[in-house]
Amino acid sequence: MKTSIDSNTLLEAIGYYFVFGKDFSITEFGGNLEKIIPEIQIGKTVGDIFILERPSVNWSLEDLDFILKKPISLRSTSDKVLFNGALYPSDSHVLFAGYPVLVTIDEITSSNLKMTDFAPSNPLHFYFGTLQAKDTLLQDLSEMTKALQKTTKEAQDANAAKTSFLATMSHELRTPLNSIIGFSDLLRNEINGPIGSEYIAYADDINIAGHNLLSVVNDVFTVAKLESGQIELHDIECDITEILNSCIHKVKATAQEENITIDLQLDDSTALIFADPEKVNHIINNVLSNAIKFTPQGGEISLRSYLSIEEQLVIEICDNGVGIKSDCLETVFEPFRQIQKVHTREYEGSGLGLYIAKSFVMLHNGNITISSDEGDGTKVEIVFPSERILQQPALPNK
Repeated sequence: MKTSIDSNTLLEAIGYYFVFGKDFSITEFGGNLEKIIPEIQIGKTVGDIFILERPSVNWSLEDLDFILKKPISLRSTSDKVLFNGALYPSDSHVLFAGYPVLVTIDEITSSNLKMTDFAPSNPLHFYFGTLQAKDTLLQDLSEMTKALQKTTKEAQDANAAKTSFLATMSHELRTPLNSIIGFSDLLRNEINGPIGSEYIAYADDINIAGHNLLSVVNDVFTVAKLESGQIELHDIECDITEILNSCIHKVKATAQEENITIDLQLDDSTALIFADPEKVNHIINNVLSNAIKFTPQGGEISLRSYLSIEEQLVIEICDNGVGIKSDCLETVFEPFRQIQKVHTREYEGSGLGLYIAKSFVMLHNGNITISSDEGDGTKVEIVFPSERILQQPALPNK
């Protein structure tokens, strides 16, 4: 026998209900109640399915009058599922409407329920919707993670292949280049007899071009070793004054050809540091060569070293050259980066010098920064940490 209350309206309001007659036999149930209480059947008595837990009374007509339209709790006799709700009488039937109290996560997830099993007004509709959204999100995240891991591995494999190729090609190129440079030296020095001034000039051009190409190949080889983690420091006690003077001596001839003045300002208190002298030489040479390359004829370059307030060694290399656009400063330390376009640039180079310089500085736990603006020159600041300073400034007399 059907209840006088519209079932759809009831499902929208609560989601779980059953109806029983005056003999306590169940005549109707709905709201997916059978998913939680599988043993519920029409014709079974309420006492076979549920125990009145709050208040603790019996299923009897006498007690029924006492609990109608009041909050009650029912517990299923089999699975011990608790329901909160109320009993509502009609002419010949009584309606229970309520919702299950799923206490634990295990009870919720093992109930085989889903969001659509609950009316939108039921709190469990939102809860199960949240659980399903979480599961969907976790699945999406898992798939995205797998895709990212696959892409990352492919990128790592490609990078490793590139590094291996660069190292192999650099090695293969250096051998014939050294031969070209060596034989051009023999020719221009006329070791095997006179060859004439014209051919000496040719040999000079070959030698210069060979050295330039060898420098690029060596830089590529260094980058390959940096990316594969094969570069290590060999720290010893070294004199920063000697290193700076040596670097200036290497570029002196080039600077003089361009009528560029190099001003060296040294602080004697920072003479000794604990570092890899070859790497420090490389750092200064790369930055100093860049300064000369981008400084016009008659320009000026200053090289200064001093001890900061934090007792760190600071080396500044400043020039009054063409400078760098402010929006390009963030990319100057990237490998193979050329500020000028390939087809319009006036200056030679592979774009690896500053990248290698920064990498070597970072290996010393130091820092390198660059400040510049187009037309206003460039300032590069190299900082070595205080733990690498071996000679501290003398304390002033009191």
